[in-house]
Amino acid sequence: MVLTRKQFAYLNEMGISLWQRKNIAETKQVTEPTALNNTAVVSLAELSNHRVFRDVLLAIGSELSDIEQQGERLILGDISWRFSDDQQLSFNNGELTTPKLDDLSTNADAKQALWQLIVQHQLVTP
Repeated sequence: MVLTRKQFAYLNEMGISLWQRKNIAETKQVTEPTALNNTAVVSLAELSNHRVFRDVLLAIGSELSDIEQQGERLILGDISWRFSDDQQLSFNNGELTTPKLDDLSTNADAKQALWQLIVQHQLVTP
């Protein structure tokens, strides 16, 4: 079950502790980089080293500790973020699709398009 940050805050305020059991086999499977349907699976440790990634997290009001990784997607509250092997950049039905961060960080036009997309869909938190 995925909770939004708002739901998590409400539950914490009511004194309800949340625990999630993690399977070691699933954790290993998630951290191994692979590609599925032009979607790149990356590890959070690698992503946290990218300036663009940290800047996007800051803009949408999320922190590294808020992220849940589900296969090729990162869950950031109400937003799902996936990295595409092609140069696809879109936001549809709560899913942000971008090129891999290595490609984004070296392509000024792609970075500009990403920020325009973030602003256009009002993903920026005040």
